[in-house]
Amino acid sequence: MGVERDPGSGPELVAAGVCVHFEGVKAVDGVDLTLRRGEVLGLVGPNGAGKTTLVNSLTGFETPTAGSVHLGDRDVTGMPAARLARLGVARTFQSGRLFDHLTVLENVEAAALTGHRTRRRAVVHATSVLEMLELSHIASRRARELSHGESRNVELGRLIATGPTFMLLDEPAAGLNEAESDQLTALIASLPERLDCGVLIIEHDMRVIMRLCHRIQVLDHGKTIALGTPEAIRADPVVSEAYLGSVERDAAS
Repeated sequence: MGVERDPGSGPELVAAGVCVHFEGVKAVDGVDLTLRRGEVLGLVGPNGAGKTTLVNSLTGFETPTAGSVHLGDRDVTGMPAARLARLGVARTFQSGRLFDHLTVLENVEAAALTGHRTRRRAVVHATSVLEMLELSHIASRRARELSHGESRNVELGRLIATGPTFMLLDEPAAGLNEAESDQLTALIASLPERLDCGVLIIEHDMRVIMRLCHRIQVLDHGKTIALGTPEAIRADPVVSEAYLGSVERDAAS
């Protein structure tokens, strides 16, 4: 079941009619999306549906061909990723981006410095993030020594350390076993209330999506084909035909 808490009020991250075209290929084709503080929004769909490209356009890694992105009343369309991160819009990636030669604490500290903290304050903040994530016991280990599950958690810690208002997570549970996935799901579910933020998650594990999200938006061929509660999405015959049926067959095989 989806999370029962009501989304909070405050500025929203809004995409309006966003298009991203690559040499005639319409990777994203007129998508509207609203992410609110206090909610978890799931973004799902088949491979090639345009999910990551849409997130890229929301976080400054891709400039939309058309349409706009607003953070509250501010037009941030095409704004560079580093500047958007300073405004509170940050994301993780499908593949890990830790500094292998640095310790876990140093990795999170480096992210904390993006908020213009002093070195001393960045260390204090990074330490508190690791405590919150129950990762203090690996703070002194080099990133290259971590398991895949530990690396995923540290990546999330780096994101939290930037102080985001909106967190966009690209397949955070990829490669995790069931226990690790359950632990991560519980952690992500707690973030909107603990950090007063909004979370968008791309994830192929529908068990995670259905348990975690207030709303789910489904893309197919660059367009939104459904938007609603987990229960409504599960019951939608269009979504079942385009996506859920194949996911459930894959899970059963």
